[in-house]
Amino acid sequence: MRFVGKVRVKIARNGFPYKPTCLDYDPVQSLLAIGTFEGSIRILGKLGVEMHLTHELQVPVIQLVFLVNEGALLSVCADDSIHLWNLRQKQPAILHSLKFNKERLTHCYIPYQSKWIYVGTEKGNIYMCEVENFALSRYCLSWNKAIDLCQRSHPGYVVSIAENPVDESKMAVAYSTGLLVVWDIKNSVTERRYNADYGVTSISWHSDGKEFLSSHINGTICIWNLRQTTKPRQVLLPHGNPEVFDESKKMNKIDKAVWASNQEQNHLIVFSGGLKEVQEQPFVPSITIMQGKSVTVLEMDFPVMDFQCLCQTPWKSDFQQPFAVAILLEQEMVVVDLKTLGFPCLETPYGMDIHDSPVTCLKMYFDDGARMMPKLNEVALLRGSHSKAKMWPLNGGEDNNTDSKAESNVIVTGHVDGSIRFWEAKLGYMFSIYKLRTLKLFEKCLANHENCFAIENIDVHVEKQILIASNCASVMVYSLCMHHSDHIIECLNMCDMEQIGCENLIGKTKGNNTSQNEHQESDLEEMNGVFEELPQSFDSIEDIFPQRLKSSQPQQNPGFQAKLLCFFKHQKEQSANCQQIVFAIHASNDLLSIARSTCIFVVNYLTKVCLAKISLSDFGSVSEVKEPTSPMQTEISSSFSKEDQIFQISGASGSHVTNTSDLNTNFEGVTFATFSPPVSATVCLWIGTNAGWLSEYIIQSQKKTNSIHLNNGLRFQLYEAIVYCGFLTSTWIVLPRCADVQDFIAANSSVDVDQNTSTNSAEYIVACSKQQIKLLKLSTNTCMQSYSVEEMHGTEILVCYLETTSNGSFVSFITNQGILIILSLPTFSLLLVSSPLFQARLPSVQVCFEKFAKCAFVSSPSEIERIVLSTDIYESIQENTCQLFMPRNPPEREQVGILKSIFGKSYATLDRDELFGSEAGESASKGIATKYTSMNSNLQYTNVGTSEFVKDLQQLRKNVSERGQKLGDLEERTQQMQMSASKFSSNAHNVMLKFKNKKWYQL
Repeated sequence: MRFVGKVRVKIARNGFPYKPTCLDYDPVQSLLAIGTFEGSIRILGKLGVEMHLTHELQVPVIQLVFLVNEGALLSVCADDSIHLWNLRQKQPAILHSLKFNKERLTHCYIPYQSKWIYVGTEKGNIYMCEVENFALSRYCLSWNKAIDLCQRSHPGYVVSIAENPVDESKMAVAYSTGLLVVWDIKNSVTERRYNADYGVTSISWHSDGKEFLSSHINGTICIWNLRQTTKPRQVLLPHGNPEVFDESKKMNKIDKAVWASNQEQNHLIVFSGGLKEVQEQPFVPSITIMQGKSVTVLEMDFPVMDFQCLCQTPWKSDFQQPFAVAILLEQEMVVVDLKTLGFPCLETPYGMDIHDSPVTCLKMYFDDGARMMPKLNEVALLRGSHSKAKMWPLNGGEDNNTDSKAESNVIVTGHVDGSIRFWEAKLGYMFSIYKLRTLKLFEKCLANHENCFAIENIDVHVEKQILIASNCASVMVYSLCMHHSDHIIECLNMCDMEQIGCENLIGKTKGNNTSQNEHQESDLEEMNGVFEELPQSFDSIEDIFPQRLKSSQPQQNPGFQAKLLCFFKHQKEQSANCQQIVFAIHASNDLLSIARSTCIFVVNYLTKVCLAKISLSDFGSVSEVKEPTSPMQTEISSSFSKEDQIFQISGASGSHVTNTSDLNTNFEGVTFATFSPPVSATVCLWIGTNAGWLSEYIIQSQKKTNSIHLNNGLRFQLYEAIVYCGFLTSTWIVLPRCADVQDFIAANSSVDVDQNTSTNSAEYIVACSKQQIKLLKLSTNTCMQSYSVEEMHGTEILVCYLETTSNGSFVSFITNQGILIILSLPTFSLLLVSSPLFQARLPSVQVCFEKFAKCAFVSSPSEIERIVLSTDIYESIQENTCQLFMPRNPPEREQVGILKSIFGKSYATLDRDELFGSEAGESASKGIATKYTSMNSNLQYTNVGTSEFVKDLQQLRKNVSERGQKLGDLEERTQQMQMSASKFSSNAHNVMLKFKNKKWYQL
């Protein structure tokens, strides 16, 4: 397998863009682009079209501008640089970059079907930049040309630029101090000047080109007529009375206003902000829609960052017919339908609501056999979750995704509010298909515990369609069912008997829901008698049991339905390494291992019986619990003694046998649990602790007595807490976990998978702690290889994963610093050390691995990123990625009839190349800006670079030919001048000889 090297290869980044800043829309290609504070760009189209782009430098993107229907995007960044993105290729890339050296950029504007960019700066100047080669023209609108001769103050920075819809030679410019200028581009003069009383935030033209509006910081909108320059034709105060004195001083500023036209009404004005300030109340973000005489205010939950009117035509002079408004908020994106009465919101089909509740757990599963996804999709159809995609107004791009094994992934996320969400993850996008609310099972929290129901761990058995989840004090077992169910949810009350002091609280409760709650209440009464004084960490008995099953259980809808709940007591003070509940499932034998702190329980999740309890405080004594004949009868017996031998690994390449009595058995808590692979001959439970111990318990089942016996097995020690262990055969094939048995059998169909054979038994084990990884041989109890991250100061291993491919097996792990490291098996040769995948800014990092060398992690509080580790897999994936640019014919411009031309509506064009290009004179000074050309070595960018090179070469040949022709003409003219001069000299000499000897009177 070829790995990608130090640069990660991103499959997709999904979710809501973290810290959004700006928004733009291409009406022909029907694409939306979102810029962020961290320098990334998200491009959205129809369902299945989603692309994430990133600048090399993580600087804020302050503006995005589409080159409409050209397959290009302009990004303006806070470091005063402009980047041109090529969207015509599969993986968009930057073609040119231009960085300004002396002035700060504030606004950019590109007229439709123009090759020139108008760049406004903080000093009030406007430069013209050519799109094709990113060169500045000598043509410049300086601030001193815009102001009046009698004005002595600086107009401020350029706020907004807008070209007249019907006259390309007229351009409106707004300055921050309130100066508005209509500039004649062709004649390089100021045609109109307007002075507003307050600062300007934006300008927008009417479709007839005779008027434009400006929004101001005092909450007013002014409409200016080209024939009137002294004062605005109309002053609007949408949320106040303009006739009241100083009414405008009580208004919030209007950040942006757009003037669109339609056939039904004379005008449609959409703006953000402008509401009246209310004392001692927070600012209310809003969007206001003024359509004719109707004014509609839409209050938002988060601050408005930007918005765009989605129109049907790019021509500003036509009736734009806006059908929706895309509103970019600080934490979500809202699309308002303008065609429906009441302006309802349209739900986005993308997975942009991941952060509705913070993600606390992340898992990714592979469903190649389509065992679970079809049922979840059916449930989603019953709930109407897929109907939102039909109403989505964007239809840009093309989804080239095909059904393949490397693409059918299911992402499961757990959240703080107790919800569990299932996401169907395709190549470039993912969307929510199912949401499970575990909070419905419990009564309202008895004590004020923060995040009491937050999901801490999740495991899904895809084949048997079982879901297991845990929070701080309970474990929930769900099964997928396609019908309504009203069965009684069974409960197991699993308490720490040593700390609480109860003799036995492990049992099975049957009957109605009232008896279950009565059983919990009896537990509380019993503990009241046990504790004469409560522990200092608890205020009441209710603090020990913060979660209780609802007394009246509602009917469970189709989907995942609860079957079993295991309750624990709440622990306020726990070690950081063992504060979560750890569990493992062995679906072949219907076993579920649950561990927290120093106790491990073995439960049969079908019969709802606790079979055994292991206490780490007294290693070696395991209590066996036979299946009771009545709900409260439990028989406890010992299955083995402390004298059983166990093994301990010492050093990197040796081992020795020790007795249990010689070992320090002061364990702090369990951090990892797993069962042996289901293809093995025996069932073993492996427990890892935060002290670095990895212990084996051999489970023997006796069908006659309906009980299990646990015997001591091997025991190894690593440095720091155990986070993972995996198993390999004698041929170095990774044995599957319990959820992947069928996948393993299908992938190794040529290998004998009989459980009675030794071919599939675990011969080696890879144990991973926070500081080191060891390859251990079970038959000889020796350490074959060892790898440590102690030299990387402050580094800890978060997750680890084993996988077997056609080229061999490897182990990959990610550290808390986001570094991905891959080692080969069995030599532990270093294959890859990547650059950091994420920044250490999240309170808890969630990372997971899955088949086909894929990895998923929470890259920001609102985004999930997926990467691939193999170059071979990435190349196959690239063939099916979405395409952003699709050739489309733009709508034609409205034809001006004879009557309209008579009454003044006509289109005036402008030859910008003649004014701004090389024909107008020399280019601008090189000290103003520096040009950078992208030198990406990836082969996917070669076609674009070659076409640009051929184009430049053709232009160069043309210039050389023209220069040669001009030189030839110059040579002919020089010869003619020489002949004329020689002839003139000869004639002059003859005249001189003729009159040389004559007197003056002889002339």
